[in-house]
Amino acid sequence: MSTGNYEHGEPSFENTGKVSAFGDALGQIKRLDYLYIRCMNKRERGDLLGVKWALDSAEIELYVDTIRVSDLTKTDYLGLLEELNKRLLEAEKIIDKQKKFKTVYEILLKKEKTLRLIQEKAGKGSKLVEQEEDFV
Repeated sequence: MSTGNYEHGEPSFENTGKVSAFGDALGQIKRLDYLYIRCMNKRERGDLLGVKWALDSAEIELYVDTIRVSDLTKTDYLGLLEELNKRLLEAEKIIDKQKKFKTVYEILLKKEKTLRLIQEKAGKGSKLVEQEEDFV
């Protein structure tokens, strides 16, 4: 099964046994770390539009990984992110400012958590290693 959309030139990730000759994982991890720090700083200041823009950048950064992880896990992460983006657009129509802020804030948190999960499942998140016996 492939989630690639060939009409829009989106790649498919069948198991070809090939890996990229260019390993930019570390660069991507640094870029994502920078974006997540921006999200945290903007969220603490209540700048939800700034949070949205930073998360949009992280979504683009993780786009190919999202397709790959969706294929491998049989989970529609692209669809989930699209749904969250649609919910953000709908939230803009809320008249009550407090309710609007709370709704947008909760959607943005869900989006950030989803992107971090995708990053982790793509193998570009935290790395677990065996605990040393003398490390207690």
